[in-house]
Amino acid sequence: MEHSMARFILSPPSLAPLIHLILFYHLLAASSIQLEKAEAAKQGSAEAQFELGRACLKGDGTEINYPGAFDLLSKAAARGHAGAEGLLGSMYERGLDVTQDYAKAVFWYKKAADAGISSSQYNLAGLVIQGKGCAANPAEAMAWYEKAAAQGMPEAMANLGRVYYFGDYGIKQNYPEAAKWLSQAAAKGNA
Repeated sequence: MEHSMARFILSPPSLAPLIHLILFYHLLAASSIQLEKAEAAKQGSAEAQFELGRACLKGDGTEINYPGAFDLLSKAAARGHAGAEGLLGSMYERGLDVTQDYAKAVFWYKKAADAGISSSQYNLAGLVIQGKGCAANPAEAMAWYEKAAAQGMPEAMANLGRVYYFGDYGIKQNYPEAAKWLSQAAAKGNA
């Protein structure tokens, strides 16, 4: 009798209703949070507009919705939200629901980069070093890569290392500097 009771308790079909209840609870809680954010966004909260815009852009908890993302991120950026500014830069760079426009990408990345957003510093450096949307300026790009690297971004460290190693974009080849940045990038998992 004890053996059959253990099988009943541990059998997967007996856990199904409990699992469904747990999933329903989490969905309900997530929906409640999204509703609160939506209300805050309507009331003009830049942070709520940013969070919902990012969710729409990435499909986090919702379907990907580029027009909705652009609208919400534009509103948050108009209120000076640096994260929203950086994501607008990404939308313009990649042409997501907008005409691809490197100059606008540089504009938005620069605003976010000036506010210290490392991903925007990194993305801005990539456009500036290639002269996309602006005049090519390798020295300025390296400065942006260094700012992102100083915040611990391994991709920026790796790019610094590669540019110094190969002497790309008119930057003087510098093996010790390359080794420094490449070893830091590798220590963070980016080889």
